[in-house]
Amino acid sequence: MSENNLTHFDAAGNAVMVDVSEKPVTAREATAHGIITMNADAFAAVESGTVKKGDVLGVARVAGIMATKRTSELIPLCHPLPLTKVQIEFDLLPERRAVEARCTVKTSGVTGVEMEALTGVSTALLTIYDMCKAVDKGMELGEIHLVTDLCNLRCRYCMPDGVDKLEREDILTYEEFLRLAALFARCGVDTVRVTGGEPLVRKGVEQLVKGLKAIPGIRKVTMTTNAVLLEQQLPALLEAGLDSVNISLDTLDPALFAKITARDEFAAVQAGIHAALESGIPVKLNCVPQVGVNELEALAALAQDKPLQVRFIEMMPIGYGAAMPCISGPELLARFRRRWPELAPLPGAACAALGDGPAVYYTVPGWKGDIGFIAAVHGKFCASCNRVRLTSQGFLRPCLASEAGCDLKALLRSGASDEELLTAIRTTIWEKPQEHHFELKQDIPATRGMYRIGG
Repeated sequence: MSENNLTHFDAAGNAVMVDVSEKPVTAREATAHGIITMNADAFAAVESGTVKKGDVLGVARVAGIMATKRTSELIPLCHPLPLTKVQIEFDLLPERRAVEARCTVKTSGVTGVEMEALTGVSTALLTIYDMCKAVDKGMELGEIHLVTDLCNLRCRYCMPDGVDKLEREDILTYEEFLRLAALFARCGVDTVRVTGGEPLVRKGVEQLVKGLKAIPGIRKVTMTTNAVLLEQQLPALLEAGLDSVNISLDTLDPALFAKITARDEFAAVQAGIHAALESGIPVKLNCVPQVGVNELEALAALAQDKPLQVRFIEMMPIGYGAAMPCISGPELLARFRRRWPELAPLPGAACAALGDGPAVYYTVPGWKGDIGFIAAVHGKFCASCNRVRLTSQGFLRPCLASEAGCDLKALLRSGASDEELLTAIRTTIWEKPQEHHFELKQDIPATRGMYRIGG
């Protein structure tokens, strides 16, 4: 039985525990988030540690940890799991008079720990309520959902289940990102794309956008997202000044989406795309063509009656995608021209208006949008490439296909001055290779995933 067909009912309609005995053992991790809002008196008591019942957050932390270990006793048909890590963290949010809780759970097993994380964060918040209800019986629990520091999908060519998660201290803080961004701006960089992984799972990403927009010289801030969380976060992002959004979408079929991403989030993605289009922010859809998998003509046809750019990006031989065949840009263009004989390239000025990147755009007379091709493998555009990537770990990569670069995080955290950092940035950019060598797959580490580099 495939994972997409797992069910809590047998053929006769009887409740059963899902048989996962044939699934492989992989590293499993989930983080759940939630908040509890309260009146000013209750928040002040929690903040000052003067709640009569004792250490509110300390007790809530223990309660949440204990609850994760008993999830299978609380949730019918949930598998008992040997947890290897449970961590409960709290942040006080004075502007909302709220306490934010996060519960991270790890194990190695055949099923996930999402329910354990959700149970842990819910119990921690309930414990806060119990200890503070004498001060405020009107407290509200809310915003309980799953997050992760990396991505909330598991696309098979990018970040499948079982990949290792970075520790928080390994990732640049927003303050470090903003300091480096200001230095990049001094080097002439005027556009910043926030990417991932999935940027919207990181708390406060709208503040990063706002901070980037405030840097002198930064003209444009854009974001690449899978759109699972876009609908709910878009208002804050627009207020922060986000200029455009790229949305990853490989299929219009919900079942196929779940197969590609290992998550049933198609409806959320559709809602995010709709919200973005309704807002008026420029929208691009990014699709990675996969041989015999996705319905590419249907995706391209979205440009017919929607004001967006549907872009097809060749599968690059990086990370997990290295083992998958590639549909070339020229091959796909020929295929689309058989479907739409009037498909013609946009004039250079029109292409430039859509961005200064490597995509080449085509359209059909009367269409509201356009089709773009990024032939990263079969159409070397290295001589005109104006991209560099700063990873979440603070490593500056001048090229996707190379291990070369500079560890800016190490310099930052060793006390380097702005001038020392500027020298390192400029040197790395000037050493940008003249062309990639994707055809020499042995030179590209097979384990280095796009999710660690920035897609």
